[in-house]
Amino acid sequence: MKQMDVQVSQDIAHEMNNKLAAEIIDQRMNLYVQMMVTHPLFALAKQERLSREIINEFAYLQYADSILWVPMLALMKERASSPRLIRALTDNISCEAGICNTSHVELARRFIKSLGVTGPGGLADALGNLVLVNDGTVFNHPSWSLTVEMALYGLFF
Repeated sequence: MKQMDVQVSQDIAHEMNNKLAAEIIDQRMNLYVQMMVTHPLFALAKQERLSREIINEFAYLQYADSILWVPMLALMKERASSPRLIRALTDNISCEAGICNTSHVELARRFIKSLGVTGPGGLADALGNLVLVNDGTVFNHPSWSLTVEMALYGLFF
């Protein structure tokens, strides 16, 4: 009988942990929604006042971000010690890279191509950042990979 009581207690504790985790996730999602609906770009979009320049720059930055995301996740995964975190990062890498569907890089490439974007525009142009060529498929900067690796290392380690 004592073994059964222990199992019931463990089941209750597990259920409470799951409920707490769900509540934390729900609170975080509500925070993200609040942040989104109060973001200046969202307000401009709702008012239909987003300029083409801002849309193009946003599209380019989404593309650049999608290229950088998988290497960043891979670096994080190599430094992780928690099996749960390693599994989550592996799942995220798989999703981003398009293992089971279209990669996020390809989705972002289609996005910029649909807008006719071939470079960063705006502030990124002025700073001389990476420039896209060949219909948004390649970077013309020969050392972009090294630059990305150095930047990511500096950000996370």
